[in-house]
Amino acid sequence: AGIDLDQDMIDREERVFEIKTFPIKEIGKIKGVSVFIEDITQLKRSQLKLIEKNRDLQKVNSELDSFVYRVSHDLRAPLTSILGLISLMKIETSQEKVGEYIGLQEKSILKLDLFIKEIINLSRNSRLGITVSEIDFEGLVNEIYESQHYSSSSDNIQRLVEVEDGIHFFTDRQRLSIILNNLISNGLKYVNPHEANPLVKVRVSSAEEKCVIEVIDNGIGISETYLPKIFEMFFRATQEFSGSGLGLYIVKQMVTVADLTRAA
Repeated sequence: AGIDLDQDMIDREERVFEIKTFPIKEIGKIKGVSVFIEDITQLKRSQLKLIEKNRDLQKVNSELDSFVYRVSHDLRAPLTSILGLISLMKIETSQEKVGEYIGLQEKSILKLDLFIKEIINLSRNSRLGITVSEIDFEGLVNEIYESQHYSSSSDNIQRLVEVEDGIHFFTDRQRLSIILNNLISNGLKYVNPHEANPLVKVRVSSAEEKCVIEVIDNGIGISETYLPKIFEMFFRATQEFSGSGLGLYIVKQMVTVADLTRAA
């Protein structure tokens, strides 16, 4: 007895057959062979799909484990810092030092708040539908500048917006706002300390049927070595500044899910 698999092209479609053979015996001698052929193409396709789904599930589980670990670490770090500062305040008698500790706590809380907002944006992105409306670029960018006015470590950064006349662009405002917010935030955060006139500029122009949005700054920049990784979750190109490593990852997810490049 034996079982074999065979593949053949039938009507321009590859088919898979299972061939089973059984010997026919009479008085201990083989007189012939019974052959059973079954088309198992669909079964094989189902098995391959199941294998592929299992691989995807393993990948998702691995990414989820990594995500939970990193998120829990990044959430605990500011909380641990705050608890340590509270302990110091309990035994501190100098009002000047107490004020200093309160300032440090505020920074930790703002960092924690920003990280939680990024997680919420990431979660909502895959569940929220797309709502298309006309974009007032100048109003949107100035709104973002204003919201980040007090969160920036440098108040002398020039904030500019240039919008070409006559642009009528329609897309999902909420997702575009998150994208620009992350890009502008990076420009304000990663300022070059040696630059005499630091600036962040958003330039909007039209090109045929497209709208080109550029976020330009003269900050420290990103080394070309790191460019292939900048959209990976939790990747950070520098340790000189605090950050979650989620900003550009969220930008990519927003563009991919909403397909903002095709919004019209």
